Amino acid sequence: MKVAILGANGFIGRHVAIRLARTGRTELALIGRTMDYGFFAKNCPGAVCHVADLGDTASSVRLCRDADCVIHLVGDSTPRLAAASLATEFDENLTRHIAFLDGLSRAAKCHVVFLSSGGTVYGVPDRVPVSEDQPTRPISNYGICKLAIELFLQSRHRFGALNCSILRLSNPYGPGQLHRRGHGLIPTLLDCAFDDREFVLIGDGSMIRDYVYIDDVAAAIEAATEFAAGTGEPINVGSGKGLPVAGVIAMFETLSGRKIRLRRDLAVTPDVPVNVLDVEKAGRVLGWSPGVDFVTGLALTIDWYLGERGLARTRAARG
Repeated sequence: MKVAILGANGFIGRHVAIRLARTGRTELALIGRTMDYGFFAKNCPGAVCHVADLGDTASSVRLCRDADCVIHLVGDSTPRLAAASLATEFDENLTRHIAFLDGLSRAAKCHVVFLSSGGTVYGVPDRVPVSEDQPTRPISNYGICKLAIELFLQSRHRFGALNCSILRLSNPYGPGQLHRRGHGLIPTLLDCAFDDREFVLIGDGSMIRDYVYIDDVAAAIEAATEFAAGTGEPINVGSGKGLPVAGVIAMFETLSGRKIRLRRDLAVTPDVPVNVLDVEKAGRVLGWSPGVDFVTGLALTIDWYLGERGLARTRAARG
């Protein structure tokens, strides 16, 4: 099977590429705006790497048109960053994505696995855990764009122009996730703790989120690629369990042996107060379920970070 991974050089893309390469059953085309050739030569031997921007529709379509499956992981925004400019968000995370998918639907008959956002497309849920049959009422520009892409894919799938599987992802974390503004609680805590920087806590710490370990994410994406025709339906991918931000910080301090310096910010944000995904459908349709609990995953992530920085773990958090 020929698989093209868009956004292969990102956090999720690297883990998916390595997982698929290890099966030995997949011919991989790895596509990204930047490309770490040395990393992929070492970890994905035989994969072909391409540097391309999704905004160049013709080049991106050309690189993907011979693939049996295209895994679409491209996305540079977050709910908080997207709130700053609706026009920029639409340009970066809607217009060019639709242009690419439309071009692909005209040039190829393939299966697209699209990573959507289970944390934003539902908005404020009627109940938790949130199942796929709940209403989609996004309250952020980011969620609106993700949902629009979902709807476009489903329309193409319905008329046989482009098969799709849609994975609504919660909050991924794990080794290899680097700190970028607005991208991930765990990498932000790591950098603040070990660089002795202040952590800005938005709200009172009661906001509840679903954190899913990166190996489990990669396994779900691999399972989705097995559907030659795609499922055509959204499927939640998460841990199925919620944790408050304050609780995550406390666990992090215990496991890392570092005390986080907090500064509270009570500003209004485009974040929902609680989001926990129901993953029953993923088990039923994909045969997938999360396998790594949060404490184990967080410990593995801290160990990776310490190894990368050449640091030693301390046994107890500083007072």
